[in-house]
Amino acid sequence: PATMLRAAWLQGGRLRTGLVKPLGLLHAHDNDQQQQRPPPLSFPDPRRSLHSNANDSAPPLSLWQRLTKPLRRESIVAPEGYNRWLSVPASFVVQLSIGSVYAWSIFNGPLVRTQGVVVSSADDWTLSEVVPVFSLCAATLGACTFFLGPWAERNGPRMVAAAAGVAWGGGLFLTGIGVQMHELPLLYLGYGLLGGTGWGLGYISPVSTLMKWFPDRRGMATGLGLMAFGGGAMVATPINEALLELYFQLPQYLGAVDAVSLVTEAGRRFADVGGTLQEVVVATAQDVSRLPVAAQPGVYVVGTGDSGAARTFMTLGTAYLGTIGLGAYIQRVPADGWVPPGYVPPAPLSQPQPRQEETPAEMQHHLREDLDEQIVESLDGDQLARNRAAASSAATASPAAAQSATATAAA
Repeated sequence: PATMLRAAWLQGGRLRTGLVKPLGLLHAHDNDQQQQRPPPLSFPDPRRSLHSNANDSAPPLSLWQRLTKPLRRESIVAPEGYNRWLSVPASFVVQLSIGSVYAWSIFNGPLVRTQGVVVSSADDWTLSEVVPVFSLCAATLGACTFFLGPWAERNGPRMVAAAAGVAWGGGLFLTGIGVQMHELPLLYLGYGLLGGTGWGLGYISPVSTLMKWFPDRRGMATGLGLMAFGGGAMVATPINEALLELYFQLPQYLGAVDAVSLVTEAGRRFADVGGTLQEVVVATAQDVSRLPVAAQPGVYVVGTGDSGAARTFMTLGTAYLGTIGLGAYIQRVPADGWVPPGYVPPAPLSQPQPRQEETPAEMQHHLREDLDEQIVESLDGDQLARNRAAASSAATASPAAAQSATATAAA
């Protein structure tokens, strides 16, 4: 009814009832209430307030971006006047730590006697099971440098060195856990995969950074990086030997072979210790001579000593995480366009000018010239000389003969 009344009123009808005016007043009152109604309360987004800056249109940073911002390339640009030689010790620390990977052979002996300690027992790993760990590490190095090279170039040396420290140090620590638990897969995962990843990242980052700081001495920069990398094994060898000797513990000694009653079952030797049979190993004088501490030849109880390999790996992992982290903290990169004072970058090689588009007639003409040159080059030198001589002799005889001889020589 209200719609019909309003339509009649707008059309100029004569209907003037008492319902029209109150209805219009009612709608007007509703409109006034809507205009006087306060706007709804709006609360600021707490996520935007945390990241509010001059550029409000920029999206907020994620948690990972905020955590890794100090490691990214834009955060480690060197200020003006920075001494570029300070980048050398930073790269040295990283390369020396990563270069210790070549000292793996020192661990072959302790790893094949983690249970017997003085000599390998029946449950110990064989050398053929241990040696491929380093091979996997080297293979991971190649794959890492191939696939992660662009990522390393985008994120800068500090990010890459930090990742190398986590991978290399964490891989060594995981290797120590695998030795302690006597789980061979953990050695392949720790030293082979994680250690190889840290090896690859720690190798490519310092050399690339030194070459950016020394564009005028690229050979020297590369040589410094490789010298530190190669010297890592020389530095790590005495450290590894000292740690193995520090953590080495002799197993329980039962006495000489003649003084102990031994029983052999399924390829294992047992001895009566306190009324119970325990697995033992027999060490000769040659075996004990290779140990880091003085020992006597005889019978030793399996599983009662420590070869020192597990705690050595854990100690090295913790130490290398700290040293590579220190090197990552010192890393800086030059600003875009920076060059050493007095150094003039070589001019880029001139690019060949693009060939202009040719019309079909020009293309046909050029093809004809090329074919003529090939025909002339293919002619025998003597035949060409004879044709020219015939043309010259005919020229002296008569003009008609000269024209015919010239045509023959051209053909």
